[in-house]
Amino acid sequence: LIDKNRPKRYKVQIWGKAAIGLYLWEHIFEGPWREGEIDFTPSVSTQAQGHVPLDTDRVVLVLNGQEQQKIPCATRWLQHIQTLMWVDAVNCLAVVLLGSKRCTKGWISIYLRRHGVFVVLLFLVYGSPWVNDKDVFQWPVGVATYVFFSGIWVTANSQMVNSTRPFLCNFLGTETAKSLRRYQTALAQSELTLCPVEIYMDSVPVVEDIVTPGGCSAAHSSPLRLLKAAGALFIFLKDYKELPGLLEKEKGMSQEERTERRRLLEWYSSFHLQMKDRFTEVLELPLDNKYNCICYMHQIQQV
Repeated sequence: LIDKNRPKRYKVQIWGKAAIGLYLWEHIFEGPWREGEIDFTPSVSTQAQGHVPLDTDRVVLVLNGQEQQKIPCATRWLQHIQTLMWVDAVNCLAVVLLGSKRCTKGWISIYLRRHGVFVVLLFLVYGSPWVNDKDVFQWPVGVATYVFFSGIWVTANSQMVNSTRPFLCNFLGTETAKSLRRYQTALAQSELTLCPVEIYMDSVPVVEDIVTPGGCSAAHSSPLRLLKAAGALFIFLKDYKELPGLLEKEKGMSQEERTERRRLLEWYSSFHLQMKDRFTEVLELPLDNKYNCICYMHQIQQV
């Protein structure tokens, strides 16, 4: 006998062709990943036998459209999914897109369901005016994969929270493997991390709160509206001319006040949980309210 009231279980596969897919899978969902291959021929896209099984109801495709040279690869993946839909191998598609920092992403619009095509849900990195929390949603950029930060860096411990740090602030890039250790040390030894807009955030970030030139949203909550809505324990500056006054104020803070402010470590863990809940709840929208998500991550290589 089958219980008709039993919630239906859906399987969702997450296919990653961008580094932010690792952030989604390893940081947000804390899941393992496996590698698959898909072979693109001039006339048809076919999946390598046994590497990317389609025992699934829904597919989430993670794409990089940040630079012009990345877009052709992204569009080929969209066309491949469309081919799978034609043979009923995939029923529903959601896309997580690392878009342009200037929010120029018009190329993806022709694939959206709102225009009669097949991308039902779109999660966008960077502050696009398209975000409406109906079919287009904001998504965090995550962490730079070459920095190799894992969950251990956001797990609060007594020493991290209570220690006296020798430096008031740091400003250090993470562009090379050689500078990585210096960066990690700087984060652990300073109260504040000075973060120009769109650069890396950790410690207690001081963030330049200005909208990037281009087509990004100019709404009151922009930029970084996702972090603001989640109550991020950051320090936002409209102009770096405010920095000297901020640093002077910081000098007068007691160790107790600084310890309390380091709740940022706890906040970041809760932010991960919020994003996980948000993502799964949004995936329910085109389905029904009784949805259980079973996800498999495939890191895909073009061959």
